[in-house]
Amino acid sequence: MDIDAVAERASESLRAEFGGAILAVGRYSKAADQQARTVYTAAAFERSHGENTSGSVLKDALLETIARGAYETSHDERLTATVRIYETLVDVIVPLADGRGVVVAVERGMDAAVTDVIGTVQAAE
Repeated sequence: MDIDAVAERASESLRAEFGGAILAVGRYSKAADQQARTVYTAAAFERSHGENTSGSVLKDALLETIARGAYETSHDERLTATVRIYETLVDVIVPLADGRGVVVAVERGMDAAVTDVIGTVQAAE
């Protein structure tokens, strides 16, 4: 799986489906030569939160790949997403395969369900 291509497709689909509610999209990989990269950042989000926010969220997602196995073992199910809810935004981390995945930041008050965002990312795989 080419994680860059998946993240680009997910970004395009997310923005088409959810419009301005999508604040940022990035991808992460545990491969040493790939690590994390932002694919899309809304201009207003970048001005208000800065590039460091996207980078730190992606690095946190990468660290979560270590704990994913423990979560899956303890619940005896595959972890399909992690969601963090803040005052104004929601981070959705969607692990895909082999320590790779997509991270999406959305406005907290968006009309769609977070599960719709997860499904859109998974469909881009």
